[in-house]
Formats: sequence, structure tokens, C-alpha cells
Amino acid sequence: MADVFLSYAREDQPDAERLAGAIEVSGRTVWWDRHIVGGSEFSSEIENQLKAARKIIVLWSAHSVRSRWVRDEASVAADSGRLVSVSLDGTPPPLGFRQFHYIDLASRPIGEGGLPPEVAAALGVVSAAPQDADPSLPRGRKGLPLLLLAMISLLLVAGTLSLWRSDGLRGFFEGPAEQKATLAILPFSVGGDDELAHLGKGLAIALSNGLSVLHGLTLISTTSTQAVVDRELPTNEIGDALGATHFVEGDIRIDGERVNATLRLIDARTERQLWSEAFAGERGNLPDLERRIGNQLAAAVKARLGLSGGDFRGHENIDPRAYDAYLRGMEHLSVRFDREKRAESLRQFRIAADIEPEFAAAHAGIAYVLSLSTSYHFPLSLDTIMAQQKAANDRALELDPDNVMAILARANAAHNYHGDIDASFKFTRRALELDPNSGLAHYSMGSSLLMAGRPQEALLHYDRAIAADPFNLVQKIFRILAYHELQDYQAIKAEASQCVRPCPGAAWEWFDALAGYGTPFDLKQDLDTIITLGGDEFDDKIRSEMRTVARYFVLGEKGHISGDDGSGRGFPYAILLAHFGHIDDAFKVIDRSIDDMQADEILLLTRPGRLVFPEHVRSDPRYHAIFEVPRFKAVIEYRRKAGITNGLPIHPVQAAR
Repeated sequence: MADVFLSYAREDQPDAERLAGAIEVSGRTVWWDRHIVGGSEFSSEIENQLKAARKIIVLWSAHSVRSRWVRDEASVAADSGRLVSVSLDGTPPPLGFRQFHYIDLASRPIGEGGLPPEVAAALGVVSAAPQDADPSLPRGRKGLPLLLLAMISLLLVAGTLSLWRSDGLRGFFEGPAEQKATLAILPFSVGGDDELAHLGKGLAIALSNGLSVLHGLTLISTTSTQAVVDRELPTNEIGDALGATHFVEGDIRIDGERVNATLRLIDARTERQLWSEAFAGERGNLPDLERRIGNQLAAAVKARLGLSGGDFRGHENIDPRAYDAYLRGMEHLSVRFDREKRAESLRQFRIAADIEPEFAAAHAGIAYVLSLSTSYHFPLSLDTIMAQQKAANDRALELDPDNVMAILARANAAHNYHGDIDASFKFTRRALELDPNSGLAHYSMGSSLLMAGRPQEALLHYDRAIAADPFNLVQKIFRILAYHELQDYQAIKAEASQCVRPCPGAAWEWFDALAGYGTPFDLKQDLDTIITLGGDEFDDKIRSEMRTVARYFVLGEKGHISGDDGSGRGFPYAILLAHFGHIDDAFKVIDRSIDDMQADEILLLTRPGRLVFPEHVRSDPRYHAIFEVPRFKAVIEYRRKAGITNGLPIHPVQAAR
């Protein structure tokens, strides 16, 4: 057990990490949720560490004073006489903790100059800053480096080029990362327009900054890279000069309003091209082009350089064509939010399996994609998708019983097709035993915990999954769903605000939070911003009805929205229709959608807050029938046993009351 327990809000994770490093430099061990062992029960481990720690440091800030978890941990510390209060931004501790002295670090950046003297004194540290310690690279007691999570910063090049964002990356890792690859991104050549010559260097800088969040990757600084490029070395000497194992090169061509870019990933030692992709965009929307390049390059680097822990490693006898198809499937997997990318991922995995029928990882890829898909994604019945998924899953596990992706596909199938939460936990825990750092496994565990009604624990796993795969939009959406369960409006606002416009998906999630549990102040402050975030996807009619809906839920004002036009889908839309009197239309929407829904979508009917069906509708037999669908019923029965009953059907007598 550690000497010091560190309590903080997720938004303050960078400061927490720097302080943890400074504490370990001083000779004290420190525990924070980055050290949670994969597959363990979070609440029990946190409780054990709280009990064992000699001191409990609570980092107060504008974020943490609103955190129930931080307050609970501070109460334990205060009651046991082990509390060390620290203010990161000058925010005083909340009521109940102000009788204790607190250390104000608002004017002193943490990590510069070692451990702050007041903190050192509170911990009983004699020397807080050893002479040989580099505070910018904190080290533990055995000299092992702590991994610092590099956050993407906003980059503007000549006022036109801005860095794509990673949607509020926050994460924690179990320990020091083994650096698996060193990458240099060379400035791109630019042709067709001298006025945009700066794009070559600017895009390289932006991509380098963006990829810095990938776990296990070392990036050569753009200053060093430019210096080597200026020497005009031949290709085979660039890697040696930079100390890089791989590099990215490319060219940009301007043709009027069109911008075409081609990127290539090169093995520096062999000069072999590992990956190449062409991109096209509009001169007037360079940030969108940059975002798409960044997301696809990140997926390629992860798959080609083995940063995702893929099971293809060690398959030396695999046909190169199958191996290449498998890698392409992995590249598209993390961007499966795009239905075309999802379909391409599945197609590539199938090509790999056709070429190499004994290639377990290819069958696992097929099973995994299908385990997360419905008829909405592919023109097949759900029964057909389930049958194909099971066949691929069985084959993968027959060939390799310990294939992590295949085990997770089994967990996803239990979770999504059957609502079997216990089975999902069982398979996901097995996957985490085999690979505690698997981002896919933490995503699966987060989804199971969310379905089980344990959103706070789910968030920790989603953070871990996103840290392993920072550009996976699906995982970020599920993290927002966990925030919905916690009614954490500010967290959803922060996530959505980081999305580069236009961003209709993020706008809708933020709007749901506003309607579900936002305040009149939130309505006044944020509604226009939400509507703007949706861009051109929100026409005048949608914008008008969004205002009507928001004022109805937040202020109780009556209004009118149009009924179903035959194209709407999903529970949230049906809920809105029911509130505005279109009850029959609401159930038509559900009938049209329900066969394509996975088990966890029932959670959209059981969220806390205002955005649920009205009570008189919840007594309707048609509403009761939804909860008799086997996969939904399994989820609800599990949650009911845990005492979670929000949004459930009620009997007519209850409605009359």
C-alpha cells in the first residue's frame, strides 16, 4: 500500500499527475486511480487504499468541489486526521472542510522546482527536491519514469490551420510505458499555390502534436525534424540522423478550391512503405481535412506499429496479403463511427480470413465488428448478424482460446444481443487478465458497468480505453452516456465544447443534458452555443423546435413541435414526441427502430432527470411491451435487483395518483 492517497477531479488530472511525480521524487509512494489494477473492483480498491494511506491529499479546485467522490474521500481523511488540503486554482475547500488549513498552489505551477515546501512539510519529507531530479521528468523511488499524458494544444498556422482535437482526453495508466516506436513527421511538400506553402510545415507540426497522446509512441520534435530535412539527406539516412524507427512523409497539392494530400508511413531502416492514404478537402475548410488526416494516421500508426496490442504479432507464417488486410481492418476499426469505415473494416477482416482460414485474429476481427453492429450498420437482419458473429467468434476461439479480441467479441455479444451483464463481466475480466492494458477490454468493461448502473466506475474504464485509443469517437460517446447517468451537465458541456464545428452529434448530447437536467441559467447561457455547434445540420425548423423543447423541459413553458414524418428513429425522439402530445407517433418511431436496437439502448428510457416518458405514457401497454423484449428485460431485471427503477413501466393506478 502507498504512503499517500491522492484525491482529485478528473478535469485536474494533469496537475494530479505532476504532483504524484513530485511526491515520488521525494521518496514517498503515492496512489491515485491511475494505479488501479485492470479488472479489479474500483470501489473496493479505492476503499482499501484510503484506509492504508498515511496521508490523504485532496486537490481542491472549481471542478473538485462539485465532485461527490472527492468530498467523500475528503470526509474520510478529515475524520481520521490524515487530511492535507491543497487548492490548485485558489478555490477554497467547500463547507465542512474550511476549518482545516489548506495550501494554495494557484500561483505556483506544480512540478516546477520539485515538491512544494508546504506539501513536503505536511508529508514529513525532509528533502523535497533532490539535486539530480529533473522536475519535468518525474521519477519514482526506483528511477522508473512516470508516463506523462501529452494533451493536444491548439495550433494556428497563418490564421488558417487549427489542430484537430481529441475530445477532452483524460486517462491513467498502470505504470511506465515501454516505448515501442519513435516517429518523425517530416514537413510535407506543397505545390499549386505559394500562398499556402506554410501548410507543409504546419500540418506536420499539428499531426505531431496530435499523435503525442498515443500510448507507447515517442515523437521526434518538429525542430529536430526540420533541422535534418534542411540538411537534404537521402531517405536512408533520415532515420539514423533523427534516431527514428519510422517517419511520415507526404505531399499537398492545391487545385483551385480543392486540396489533395497524400501521406506515407515509412520504415526508416528498410525504407519500406508500410501505409499510404490519399485525402481530399476544401481550401475553405482546412481544419476538417486536418482532422480527417489526423484520425486516419493515428489509426494507421496504432495498427502498423503495434501500439494497440493487436493479436497479429508473432504470426510470422501468415500470408502477407492476409496480414495487410488484417492491418487495414484494424485501421478502420477505431473510426467505425463512420458506417463506411465500419463496413470497410469488416470487409478487410473477411479478406484476411478468406486468404488465411487459420488466421485466428482475422476471425476475431470479424466477430468483434459484428458484435457491435445491428441492421442499422449492415443491410442484414439482426438474427443474421448474430449468427455470422457467433460463427466467426467460435472459429477464432477454436484457433486461439486466449485471443483477447475474440474474448471481447463474446463479451460484446452477451452484452449487446442478450443483455447478459454477468456474462459480459465474466468474459471482459478474462480479457483483462490476459491484457490489463487493452483499450478494447476497458471499453467493454466500461460498457458493462454502465449497463449495470455503476457509471462512476464505468468512467474510469472509459478514460483508460480512450487513453489507449484517443481518436475513437465511439468510446467518447459512451463516456458521455456515463455522464448522463450521473447528471453531470458540466462534464458533458466540457466534452461537447471541445468538438470542432460543425459537430451535430456532440450538440445533440449537450442538448439532451440541457433538457434533462440543465438549469434556467444553463438554458440562457448555452442554448445558442449548442445550436451553433450543430452547424448546417440544424436547419431553421430544427433550431426553432430545439428552442421550444428546451424551454418546455427547463422552464415548463408549453409549446408545439411537429409529429413524426416517418423518418425519425430512437427512444430520445420518441420521448420528445410523447411529451408534446404525439403519443401514437412516439410508439410508431419505437416500432420502426426497436429491431435494430442493442440491449444497452434501453438505458435511454431509464436515465435520471426530466428526459423520460411522462407517467401517463409509462402506464400504456405499448410501453410495457418494450420491457418484455428479452434483451431489454434482462438488463432491467439486473438493474431492478440493484434498486435502479427510474423510467420503468407503471400500472394505471400509479399513474392516476
